[in-house]
Amino acid sequence: RYRDNYGKIFNKCLSHELDKRPTAYEALKNLTQDGMAGIEKHGTQEMQAEHQRHMDAQEEEIARKFEEGYDFYYGSNWKRQSKSTGTALIKQAAAMGSKAAKGFCYYNGIDCAKDEESASQIWSKANRERAAFTLLGEWHNRQSRHKEAFA
Repeated sequence: RYRDNYGKIFNKCLSHELDKRPTAYEALKNLTQDGMAGIEKHGTQEMQAEHQRHMDAQEEEIARKFEEGYDFYYGSNWKRQSKSTGTALIKQAAAMGSKAAKGFCYYNGIDCAKDEESASQIWSKANRERAAFTLLGEWHNRQSRHKEAFA
């Protein structure tokens, strides 16, 4: 049924005026029965590819938001240090689902009690977030140096 509807969905999308035309992803999401879950199960290769492109772009946007917040927070990568700007961007990334950002918030006590152990657990559960693995590695290095200093 999805394969037959594919052409109908995009024809409906093209029927909108140019400035009000939904993106291909919005058309797929809004005009298919069962939404995106249905496309993942029963959609054509084109539909599934469009969904994957959207998911990849969303992950990249979340990662960029966290990385920019991190740069402002610490004043790195040519950003002037601004903890307030960094905190706002990191909180946005956490709200969007970034485990790196959520762990960073726990590690630094942003909007929650400071809890390094919870931060490390969150970072270790990140699937494809480079920043989370980097932060987890740095945390483990600090833990090792701390143990060596008191051994």
